[in-house]
Amino acid sequence: MYSTFKNTQILLNNTGILCTDLGISVDASIDPLLYAQDRAALSYNATNGIGGSINLTYFLSGKDHLKDYVSNERNAISGNFGGLYFTSGYLTSYNLNCSPNNPIIANAEIKFFDALSGTYVKTYVRSTGTKILNYCDALLIDPSRDGAGGGIGNISGISNIQFSFNSDISPLYLAGDQMPAEIRFGEKNLMAIITTDIYSGDLPITGKSAGVKVNFTHPELAGIVENFFVSGILFKRELDTSIGNLLQTKLYIKQSFAEDIPSISSLSNASAYPKETITINGTNLLNTMFVHFA
Repeated sequence: MYSTFKNTQILLNNTGILCTDLGISVDASIDPLLYAQDRAALSYNATNGIGGSINLTYFLSGKDHLKDYVSNERNAISGNFGGLYFTSGYLTSYNLNCSPNNPIIANAEIKFFDALSGTYVKTYVRSTGTKILNYCDALLIDPSRDGAGGGIGNISGISNIQFSFNSDISPLYLAGDQMPAEIRFGEKNLMAIITTDIYSGDLPITGKSAGVKVNFTHPELAGIVENFFVSGILFKRELDTSIGNLLQTKLYIKQSFAEDIPSISSLSNASAYPKETITINGTNLLNTMFVHFA
């Protein structure tokens, strides 16, 4: 018997997600077993364990729990799709689109490195009391504090903002293992694409420092519900128009450091000799990979 989207509950880390689109793929990594001078294979060998990905589009309806994994991408995500579940997922892609008078839409990709277990169970769960965030309730912030939007110009002329995050991850398998012994995290970056009415081609060879922050509110909820912020280098400008449409400029800002910037408040022994222990106190040090002493 066929089921519809109404019969599928989506949970990420046991939290329900109000999805509009969702897809899951599971892949076996196999290569043909070829002998010398063979051109065709009758059997195949596994080269890695089972893995897969989940792609979802959903409404922002309060604090976005997936956003936390932009800065803490080493933490695993569990997922449940109508009773089919995985336990070792990692956020590899995240996109947010903010358009005038429209709900805030997020897209995300999660890769997982275990088999999709469980059994699909037809269910029906109604969403009640959900507060979907709208761009009309958003507040744009000028992080440059110069009142002119830093490198992006007047922020009052912004009509659309897209935020994106991408992280390169790869599993490390040991001989004979079906599950990865380690997940290695490579390059990651944040980007904002801003559509504005500032018509300029000014862009030096080194780019320009720029940033934008958006605070999302809801008329029925107190305070700032969620916020997104990119501060980095303006590296690209585009001017375009078409018949019946306005002339617009797209500004591209990228940021390679996705975590909150670490800061050191004190050292236990600033004049230590090699092999002596030094205790570092500060904030945002959880994901620090290395420290240089000079």
